[in-house]
Amino acid sequence: MSKREKIIIVAMVAAVLIGGYLFLFDQPSKPKAAAQDPSVKELEKIAAEVTANLVKEAVKPANEQYIVNKASSQWPDNPFFQSSKAAKKTEEDKPPEIIEKAGDVILTFSGYLEIGRRRMAVINGIEYEVGDKVESAGMSIKSISAEQVILVRGGQQGGQMVLTLDEPGY
Repeated sequence: MSKREKIIIVAMVAAVLIGGYLFLFDQPSKPKAAAQDPSVKELEKIAAEVTANLVKEAVKPANEQYIVNKASSQWPDNPFFQSSKAAKKTEEDKPPEIIEKAGDVILTFSGYLEIGRRRMAVINGIEYEVGDKVESAGMSIKSISAEQVILVRGGQQGGQMVLTLDEPGY
């Protein structure tokens, strides 16, 4: 055993012995009764007043109804990405379902991700990058932008399909 290991073992044994003594034989001293300071009594009085006021000002039924109405109302601002096309739409100008058909498969472009230089499109719940093949439709991704995805069938010369971002609620 090296000198360093011996020193570590001696320190561990000493720590265990001291800990055992303090645990078994050293009784904690009883806390001394705190002298009631006038400032402590004043603080207790203030705490009692605040508690009484809180009980008096508890949520009343009218306040509860206001909270429920406010929570269930429409949010004025949408914190998520909103395309310029969707921002211009009015309540009466709601778009039809933005769904494209590729043969028997319905494709829905429902999300856009940009992580660094990588652009990804969420089509039917699956993330795709440029060049990926959408197996269910037999098409591949030609380009991705925040508002649309261009798919091609059979390489660059085949049929082309444009999916626009499906933004429910606009």
